[in-house]
Amino acid sequence: MLPLPETAAVYAMTMRVGERVIRAVVQEKQQARKTFEKARSEGRKAALTEQFRANLFYQQVANIGPGEQIMVEIKLLQQADYDQGSFSLRFPMTLTPRFVPDRPQSEFVITPGRYGWAAPTDQVSEAHLLSPDMQAANGRVINPVEISAKLNVGMELREIASAYHQIRVMRHDAEYDIGLVDGPVAGQVVA
Repeated sequence: MLPLPETAAVYAMTMRVGERVIRAVVQEKQQARKTFEKARSEGRKAALTEQFRANLFYQQVANIGPGEQIMVEIKLLQQADYDQGSFSLRFPMTLTPRFVPDRPQSEFVITPGRYGWAAPTDQVSEAHLLSPDMQAANGRVINPVEISAKLNVGMELREIASAYHQIRVMRHDAEYDIGLVDGPVAGQVVA
């Protein structure tokens, strides 16, 4: 489960497993699930990114071997907000705990590492999917995230700054490449 801005549009996804690169094909939701399930049942490495809520996406991978490292890159378009002479871009990187009304379904067993911390209820049948763990038992972040942005504003900007993170900015004509100095983050808002 990963949060993305509600106003963003995902247009590409790439999964890297070792030296192998798998590029996604954007498909209708039902067809994408069929394609993913077919690849998984055939033993092929596969990934599926689905929109779960307006600002939540669900990422699945299949047939990744023990010890294999994977990297999933999601590309999206998002319009920067403009207010009083300044543009801003906020990117949520945390899932906040959500209220789950009603009593948990008694037959559901929470399995650490497989589901989140909440059990499904009659009112929220997918509560276990909306509450994933963000840290392993040893305190390590489960899904570190790297963010980079290409900003094309068509003019020179006076300043590009981040309120919460140190950033690096490289200018190429009227386009700016922006990234985090400290590398991967999770569980924070990048602004």
